[in-house]
Amino acid sequence: MSAQTIEIPVKPAVLKWARESAGKTAEDVATRLRLSLDTVHRWESGEQAPCLMHLRELCGFLKRPLAVFFLPAAPQEPPPPGDFRRLPEDKAHPFSMKTILAIRRARMMQSAARDFVQDTGMHPTLPIGSATLADTPATLAHSLRQTIGITIKAQNAWAGNDGAFLAWKTALEARGLLIAELAFPLKEARAFSVMDTRAPLIVLNSTDSFTGKTFSLFHEYAHILLGRSGVLDNSPNVRLTDEGRLSEQFCNAFAAEFLVPIQEFANAKVNREHRVSAPWTDQEIDQLARHFHVSPHVIVGRLLTLGKMSEAAYGRKSDEYDKKYQEWTEQKRFGKRVPAKLCLRENGRPFVALVYDAFDNKRITYKDIADCLGTKTKYVDSVARLLKNSVAA
Repeated sequence: MSAQTIEIPVKPAVLKWARESAGKTAEDVATRLRLSLDTVHRWESGEQAPCLMHLRELCGFLKRPLAVFFLPAAPQEPPPPGDFRRLPEDKAHPFSMKTILAIRRARMMQSAARDFVQDTGMHPTLPIGSATLADTPATLAHSLRQTIGITIKAQNAWAGNDGAFLAWKTALEARGLLIAELAFPLKEARAFSVMDTRAPLIVLNSTDSFTGKTFSLFHEYAHILLGRSGVLDNSPNVRLTDEGRLSEQFCNAFAAEFLVPIQEFANAKVNREHRVSAPWTDQEIDQLARHFHVSPHVIVGRLLTLGKMSEAAYGRKSDEYDKKYQEWTEQKRFGKRVPAKLCLRENGRPFVALVYDAFDNKRITYKDIADCLGTKTKYVDSVARLLKNSVAA
């Protein structure tokens, strides 16, 4: 019998779960497999079973191994990070396949890291164990900056926004955070975090700007401190629950105060020399943005907080920056992809180090390294060399 005639008794609920968890509609499946929509509906109702050939096509389309379709029931997967923020009527519009795959990969990384950490007896601790929405974001940010030990003078001296982002990322990784950079549509999310006491993970959108990733890093760090997963949603139409709105306000305030402490901001030369009655120029705003290595959007927010910019002026500037950012996200950017560097950036040094330690301790195989890191086996040695050189530097 051929693969075109062998019917596979897949549980209808498993078929439907595999499709929905990949963010696909029945129409998507019908189009991809060149079948009628009625055929797909009959599969998911149990009136008909798919053949082996179609099942293999589904594996590639839904990014699932063949073994998944032999499960006795649909598995219970946790909702996307921060799903509590979406009102019930918004949940009918799931993330796209790319974002779902990024979330799925992040959870795989976290699960592996949790196992590796448990094997070694390590238990990373956060600089501040916890926070609540009743805390003052500015006080929390000030305390955390002192704990990390990076002064404003050191921050101002960093070379470029890329250097600032790398410095902040390294500082938080040293405190026990796993930080990954994965690609998914910026219009859907700028970052998300998945809380776990043994392996707290922040995932940044690798296609975002350096200043964008820097702000997202501390926004999501606030979610970790609050002890909950979150997502920095980029959708202009997303509607938040009351809890979600308070959480987002807290995380935004924390990130802004951490990166641009209001007292140091007020004492910046550009601020001191600005004429009270004069409107803020783009040149002044850009100077302040370069000084603190943040976006102009963050700067106008700080000016509003300081009382040096009116609500109306802030609204105009905010709309202007939102439009520019939207245009920027739609531009295509190309660059040379070096697999080893890409692997290290996507997974983050702490996770990569955990994977190679597990291999050295004979917990995983050589092929497992590639699977854990989402790369090809032929790049495993070059990633190891790059990790070793980066640690030595």
